[in-house]
Amino acid sequence: MLWPIPTMLKTEHPKSISWRAWLPTLVAIASSAVGAVLLLWPHNKSINTATFWVLLIGAPLVACCLVFGVALDCWESAKVQAEEQENEQDRLVALWRS
Repeated sequence: MLWPIPTMLKTEHPKSISWRAWLPTLVAIASSAVGAVLLLWPHNKSINTATFWVLLIGAPLVACCLVFGVALDCWESAKVQAEEQENEQDRLVALWRS
């Protein structure tokens, strides 16, 4: 008796990260971080120090890297999961046909 090959669901791969959406978001995050550094810097301290400039450049850079890194990690996890599901379906179809 032959068993019917089950129909497999189509695997949807996640959309790639859109620079059109992320560039304004990262600019807003960086601007907010710069604004926070400038707003919270003590008025009696000089801005001609390395600490000020490291914070002014480093805080936005770190904030953008963290936010984009989390988004990239989520996208990569979804992509790997979709690829694994597709590979598993291909393996099952090959087993049914052999």
